[in-house]
Amino acid sequence: MEHEELGAKLKQLRDEALRIALFLETAYAKQSSCARLSYRAAQTIDRLRSALDRQAFLDYCQWDTQEKVQF
Repeated sequence: MEHEELGAKLKQLRDEALRIALFLETAYAKQSSCARLSYRAAQTIDRLRSALDRQAFLDYCQWDTQEKVQF
């Protein structure tokens, strides 16, 4: 799976987790712990997206260095 495609899927998951959290928070006041879990899931997905971006950048830097060494 390409970096951009994976990033888009993670963003979609994050948006869905936030949508669930908002629904739980407004519809079921007593279920606030569920809403907090959904917010935490969204934060975790954000961290995964950041890690994916960092890894893609590091991979690019390594590839760029190898290309420069060859020429």
